[in-house]
Amino acid sequence: MDSVTHTLLGVAIGEAFFRPRFGRRAVVISAWAANLPDIDGLVMLAGGPGAVVLRRSFGHSLILLPLWIAALTWVLRRGHDEIDAGDVAWIVAVNVAGHLLFDLINSFGVQIFWPFSTARPELAMIFIIDLALAGFLAAPHLARLKAS
Repeated sequence: MDSVTHTLLGVAIGEAFFRPRFGRRAVVISAWAANLPDIDGLVMLAGGPGAVVLRRSFGHSLILLPLWIAALTWVLRRGHDEIDAGDVAWIVAVNVAGHLLFDLINSFGVQIFWPFSTARPELAMIFIIDLALAGFLAAPHLARLKAS
């Protein structure tokens, strides 16, 4: 899935499940968290064939997921006490789960059990960039903008 769709998913999750209780900040946290697993995309800056192999690996790994959730929770909590750390961790975890689900249903797959397995399970229901799905997730926000 592309970053725009992941961000829209995070905003949708944040608006639907977390904003009523935690306010607008929960939506921002959700948008960031929905992109967290793509931290492994930074290896592409190194170039070379090894970078392609590591893409969609350690950032998408269920084994390393608690580490990524703790790290992003720590970063997002610095200087902001309005949401409890446990609640921030929960918001991050739900959005990361959404990211992994959306990456599993596309046609490239992820190394979900990295480093123990480099297999890339996939359900291949949609392509990595799916304009219909992005439009569906963006529609409520576009409608709200038009109503303003």
